[in-house]
Amino acid sequence: MLAARTLRDAKSITQRDELLRMAEMDIKRQHYLRFLHEWKEDSRGVSAARIQRHHNTQRAQELQMANKELIMVRRAALRCLLEDEHLQYQAELHRMGKAFYVDRL
Repeated sequence: MLAARTLRDAKSITQRDELLRMAEMDIKRQHYLRFLHEWKEDSRGVSAARIQRHHNTQRAQELQMANKELIMVRRAALRCLLEDEHLQYQAELHRMGKAFYVDRL
């Protein structure tokens, strides 16, 4: 009788140990899945921040290039305006019988 009870106790202890091991494995799996989920969320956030920084940098470069191009266009327009005025003054002086002094080398 004692041996049967000991055998029964040993089986129940083994079953409880197995259940505890399974519960521990399940908890570890849940912790791992939670860690993996948080890591993925963090990596998405980091990626999104990196992409946003890249877009901001690209936008700033494009704006800088657009400003340089605008300056070049304005300078070209001013150069054309000055050349037109120079030709106009030259024509007026020619009608009056005068000319610009040009230093020739």
